[in-house]
Amino acid sequence: CRNRTINKRENILSRIAMRAEFDITSMVPLASSLQFATMVFFISAFVLRFAFPAFSAEGKTIWILGSLPIDFGKVFLGKLIFFTSLFTLFGVLTASLHASLLGLPALASISVILFFILSIVFLTSLGLYLGAVWPNFETDDPEVLSTSLPGIFFVFVSLLYGGLSALALHSFLSGKGMGEILLVGAFALGVAGVIVLVTPGVLRRQEFVAIIE
Repeated sequence: CRNRTINKRENILSRIAMRAEFDITSMVPLASSLQFATMVFFISAFVLRFAFPAFSAEGKTIWILGSLPIDFGKVFLGKLIFFTSLFTLFGVLTASLHASLLGLPALASISVILFFILSIVFLTSLGLYLGAVWPNFETDDPEVLSTSLPGIFFVFVSLLYGGLSALALHSFLSGKGMGEILLVGAFALGVAGVIVLVTPGVLRRQEFVAIIE
């Protein structure tokens, strides 16, 4: 009787364990979205460290550039292309590595990489725009600049965007459709496009000499 009782307990425990088991594939969307949010936050930190202070780094010598026939609109576009290319290279390598580790299908991996590239373009253009239109020529310290009003605004937007993009990606990888990811992607692309179109004209009218004086 004792052996039968022990066997029954073992059977009950084995059934409970089998019911408690979960399909590891169900964790892939969650893990992918969390990793995506982490990568977005890392890119935001790089933008805040390097792209955001790009114009403030000119410091007191900005009046020299302002007195020369330099098109600051082209300077902005040049910096945007440089930082976007640099961050995209790093981002694509990181996203590809994460996709391979999680074993995502080819189509899902391509979608994640393209979505991340779009996020990089959005964050880089926004950070460079805020740093160019509202520069601080008194200091080029990223820690000081990040506590300024434009810096705080960028941090807030990047956190909000990281959360929303992760939720949209989770919905897509869970098989709920592409509606959310397309909505977030369209927003990011639209904001980046407006920045690229508007910022050069704003900088061409900016009186940098008057700011220093």
